[in-house]
Amino acid sequence: WKKDGKPLPQERDFHFSKNLRILNIPEGQKSDCGSYSCNVSNEISWQESSLNLTIAGGELWRWLSAYTHGLVCVSSILVHAAALLWM
Repeated sequence: WKKDGKPLPQERDFHFSKNLRILNIPEGQKSDCGSYSCNVSNEISWQESSLNLTIAGGELWRWLSAYTHGLVCVSSILVHAAALLWM
């Protein structure tokens, strides 16, 4: 796997599937944008496939994620409070 024709940056926490076919980029950031390529080869031939990754709205996603987690926590507290009141 390469990004923009160079080995993947060591400072990022990339995850791979067991067979290395899938590259997972947790918590994607704008700095992760670029051209990713994967090269496979054997004794007879080789093949390379690439794609361009664009990430937009990262800050909004983080805010929405925090907001959703907050709603889940509040609703959980309300369910427990209602259960106590109805006992």
